[in-house]
Amino acid sequence: MREGDGHWTQEAGRRIGVRVADCVPVLLAGLVHGKPWVAALHAGWRGTASGILRRGIGLYAELGGNRNELYFAFGPCIQSCHFEVGPEVIELAMRDPAWRDDLATAGPSGKPRLDLHGLLGAQAEEMGLDPKKDGSVKLCTLCEQQRFYSHRGGDSGRQWGWAEILGGCGRQPFHTELKSIDRNSASERHHSTEIGTSVV
Repeated sequence: MREGDGHWTQEAGRRIGVRVADCVPVLLAGLVHGKPWVAALHAGWRGTASGILRRGIGLYAELGGNRNELYFAFGPCIQSCHFEVGPEVIELAMRDPAWRDDLATAGPSGKPRLDLHGLLGAQAEEMGLDPKKDGSVKLCTLCEQQRFYSHRGGDSGRQWGWAEILGGCGRQPFHTELKSIDRNSASERHHSTEIGTSVV
């Protein structure tokens, strides 16, 4: 598989994912012509502002999926409580059609803080996704370094945001998992959830 900021598959049992440490792992799951479809996207501030989520949703729709039936989840990332950025980052983010002024706040140092989860959520809403199908985990990787790895916190480890289509009748077809692996030790940190509904 080639490296990139996003992967998708309709093959049952093929696990796809993105590696992050403060950026947002974005997981998508839906049906395309009755067949399960999943995607995993890497959304840092550049990817978010440049429209990685929009491209993923757009591809799903181009393949024949109904946006209103697409499940989505934004995994743990550095939240606005700690995500200080330069004014040029806010300027780029403000170009997005879904931008709202409350997505940027002033930090104690005077630098702006960006709400990545909030911007992705605004994009999802603007593109017609159903908020009832939002399975996001809004936790801060820097606040909770005992559970997650944070680049700004000085960690060398990374989280994997996985998406997989499960086979067999009567089971949820979409499984998502966030697994943290530190390359410099044998330790692992783990969080998993499932999104989607049973498809017969």
